[in-house]
Amino acid sequence: MPAPLAEDSRVNDEIGYSNKDKLAQIPESAVCALTTPFSLTGAPDEIDAQLAEQLKAFVDSHVALRQSVDHAKQEIADKVKAIEERDRNRSKAKTAATTKSDDKHS
Repeated sequence: MPAPLAEDSRVNDEIGYSNKDKLAQIPESAVCALTTPFSLTGAPDEIDAQLAEQLKAFVDSHVALRQSVDHAKQEIADKVKAIEERDRNRSKAKTAATTKSDDKHS
């Protein structure tokens, strides 16, 4: 059974309140899917016949989901940095424009 990781529950925290309207969060259902247990039902001979195939499919889908969540986390981190940098540059430009305007009026 996959175990939850502490960072999985904090995956959307990096977006923060100020960026919540600029970036989409990773759906909670995707985060919860990382801890979905493996379950089989059927007759013992059916389970025995398909166990290896079913385990491989479960692991492959879990690995793909983990990679998708990790990729999304990295993209969110990159976008947050870009937004913060853009906002800093706008603030600097606005301050510079105000300073130049004040100098002209002096």
